[in-house]
Amino acid sequence: MLLKGSAVLENVDEANLSRELEIAKFRNYGRENFSELIPYNVSYKSFIANSSKFYSIKLPDEISEYFIRVDLAPYFMMSEAPILADIQELILLKGSEYNFVANFREVKNHYHKWLIQKTPKEKIFFANTIINSVERNFSFQNFYNIALYGIILTYDKNSYNPRKAVELFDRAYEVVQSCKFSDRIKNKISYILKVYKGFAYLKEYEYLKALQTFKEALGINANGVTAYFYAALSARYIDNFDLSYDYLREIIEFDRARFRYAINFNQLKLFSFFYENAIFYNVFTENGFAQLLPDLDFLIKSLYSGEPNSMEVTYSKLINLDNLRIKEFFNDSVFREIQFLKEALDHYKLKNSGLIRIVEQIFRDKLVTLIEYIRNLIETHYFEQIKEE
Repeated sequence: MLLKGSAVLENVDEANLSRELEIAKFRNYGRENFSELIPYNVSYKSFIANSSKFYSIKLPDEISEYFIRVDLAPYFMMSEAPILADIQELILLKGSEYNFVANFREVKNHYHKWLIQKTPKEKIFFANTIINSVERNFSFQNFYNIALYGIILTYDKNSYNPRKAVELFDRAYEVVQSCKFSDRIKNKISYILKVYKGFAYLKEYEYLKALQTFKEALGINANGVTAYFYAALSARYIDNFDLSYDYLREIIEFDRARFRYAINFNQLKLFSFFYENAIFYNVFTENGFAQLLPDLDFLIKSLYSGEPNSMEVTYSKLINLDNLRIKEFFNDSVFREIQFLKEALDHYKLKNSGLIRIVEQIFRDKLVTLIEYIRNLIETHYFEQIKEE
């Protein structure tokens, strides 16, 4: 039997209320557990400063992607990403086949001005200037200009046309495939274009197409954390909760890999940077993940060390180790490891927010490895003495 009008409205109101309560609980969980670490609002200036710091660090390929958040994506094209420097070098190369050097500089300059303008009138002017500049010689445009045009159509309120933006990102992708770039450069550019195309689909609530596009991006870059993040969000919006959970697990494992890398190489400042800028925190800027809160809580807790106050326990064991009368067996490497662990554990042992419970296990593993290494040094020392006798 069909519900009468008042009953339908009542059900709608209940559904909306339930959704609002779900979001409120989700955001409250984020505030309680990650407090000031969640980057809700990021200015252009802050994005450029943070990304510049990141790109100054030499990292292995598998953890080297700077996360491009959908609302901050226009900023990325003005960042110091190495691939953007490679693109500029290729386009500006004398005798380059990649077209219109002057046009490239002009479009890039107008794009930067469009980004930083505050008044709607000025934004409209620079958006239209870019559009007209690219359209004027469209069939001869380089992929970079076409991509900027697509970003304008995705993010500029007055020029908004995400369907055409998708076509532009596809066109830019085709141009890249026809260029005689190295596979490394071609793949990096292709990945970025797929990510922006996925963002255009997200803007139009075409979540199935967005998911497919982010999957294609992951086919190009298996470590693409931006693609993992938005594949997770897209999967959630089509109610594929299991797939969304799997992708979210990839994100937190990506953060863990960065933590482990910094800790293993005794880089406290690098660890602090990764910890304060963990990609997982961005999950709590997307209300679309609210329905997954129980799963998110389970995911985080499944990676805990399992021992309360584990960081303090590890610190106490480290101090006990350092107080043992065995320093005569230590080499420079041991002293460096102990010094790093002292500084790191002393700084973080009392923290209770963020992903600190996940980090505890990495510190504990490092101490266990160090103890095993010292034991081997001692055994080797006495073994050598026995051999001499």
